[in-house]
Amino acid sequence: MAGPAGAPAQLGHPELGRGLRELIESGVLPARLDRLPARATVRSPGSTEDAVCLIRGGVVKQSRAAAGGRNCVVALHGPGDVYGDVRLEPGLWQDTLVAVQPVQLWRLRAGDFRTAVVRSGLQAAYLETLARRLAEQQQMISDLVTLDSRHRLAATLARTAARLGVAGPGGICLDFRLTHEELGAIVGTTRSRISRFLREFRESGLVHRRSGVLVVPDLSRLTAFATTDPALEERRLIAS
Repeated sequence: MAGPAGAPAQLGHPELGRGLRELIESGVLPARLDRLPARATVRSPGSTEDAVCLIRGGVVKQSRAAAGGRNCVVALHGPGDVYGDVRLEPGLWQDTLVAVQPVQLWRLRAGDFRTAVVRSGLQAAYLETLARRLAEQQQMISDLVTLDSRHRLAATLARTAARLGVAGPGGICLDFRLTHEELGAIVGTTRSRISRFLREFRESGLVHRRSGVLVVPDLSRLTAFATTDPALEERRLIAS
């Protein structure tokens, strides 16, 4: 069934997440299901918890304190995503994980996670997950170097809508609330600029708000804007 322009009718979960969920729900892989309210801390810096988490529902924000005490959001995790898997050796956790909305997640021991990946034939799915993460990080670095903050915000919204959005008749809905400060921490700019850029995006029809959350009516159009040469766009705005 066709969905809104630039988006599937139903956004799927990563293959690794689906495989792990099936193992957990069938009782093969032991895990504890936690339910946390919005803005609850999932994991704090300095934690020695030796667990891998699989998100069943909701969105989690992963952030890290940068130089000068500035907070940097390094990732958003949604249903089917796994985190904590790259710190399988003993040591302190460096990042802060906070629920952006009410979250359900399974916690499983790191050793059980490794065993499940190998014995259940999920190695290829896990490698695909790691490759996807690396590609996303490389794209974010490229955006920081080549795009201005306005276009970085557009690229961030497009990626977030593609990964975590809910497709519907009016477009892709980001059914969780990110503050302008949080968006600034992802993009690498100020809250005031985020507010100005979002106002511009709404005026041009790239996004709109519904019941307090952002909706992307046409993902392909937002993506095209994000990849527009900033210098050409600036000249167009001046000319208009």
